[in-house]
Parts: sequence; structure tokens; C-alpha cells
Amino acid sequence: MGLSLTLRYASFRHKNKGAGRFVEFIVIALALAAIAMLLVTENIQIILASLCTLFFCLGSFWFFKNADQMRRAMPD
Repeated sequence: MGLSLTLRYASFRHKNKGAGRFVEFIVIALALAAIAMLLVTENIQIILASLCTLFFCLGSFWFFKNADQMRRAMPD
């Protein structure tokens, strides 16, 4: 299933370059916001939410890397 989803995103990213970049930029901004919240808060609930968000973003980065490798192999 993961490979199928990666291929679908790679195809979407290949056809819609601007929208794909926007999605990836939003995930990067979300990761930076989660890191900032980890640094400034002492509330345990916010720390846990930030950690979950950060793990989601790290998984998304891995997903984007795999999709980018597939996208580069696609013909124009």
C-alpha cells in the first residue's frame, strides 16, 4: 500500500509542480513550528502534541524523498 500511495503522490507532484511544492512547504513549516513549541513550552500536553507532529513530519519527509525518487524516473 505504501508504494502505491508514494506512486500516486509522485504522479500528482509530477503533474502539479506548484501544488506539490506548496504541500511540502506546509509540512516543513509545520515541523519548524513544532520544534519552536518544544523549545518554548513547559506544558506536557503541548510537548506531546509537538512530538507527535514532529514524528508525522519526519515520516512525511521520508515519504516525500521516496516520491521524489520515483518522480525523477518518470518521463516528461
